[in-house]
Amino acid sequence: MLRAISSSSWGGFREPELLEFRAVLRAWKDSAVLFVDAREPAFFEEGHIPRSVNLPRDSILREKSIRELSDKARPVIVYCSDEDCDDGKIVAKGLLALGHSQVSVYAGGWEEWAASGSPTEK
Repeated sequence: MLRAISSSSWGGFREPELLEFRAVLRAWKDSAVLFVDAREPAFFEEGHIPRSVNLPRDSILREKSIRELSDKARPVIVYCSDEDCDDGKIVAKGLLALGHSQVSVYAGGWEEWAASGSPTEK
């Protein structure tokens, strides 16, 4: 018979912290932080935050093949299109479940970053 597993017996996966633009910009200036773009590859190719890696939600198990994600203690900020896009939160939760210890979500996402005039790359 199956029984429910309480969050305490699982170690209680936590929710990723939501970050605002100013905190994200400060973090981006620190090259130790890895940015993960959770959008589909076509959107990533049109433009993304410099030094980001692309990991769409349907590819979360591909995480092991992305060299930059091999250090599970490295701080990671995941983003999507904007506040209404849940893919960033889904990928962030997946990374936490896979053992990454410092995962946050940039709530404003690509739309806010690009609109701010911050650096972008294709």
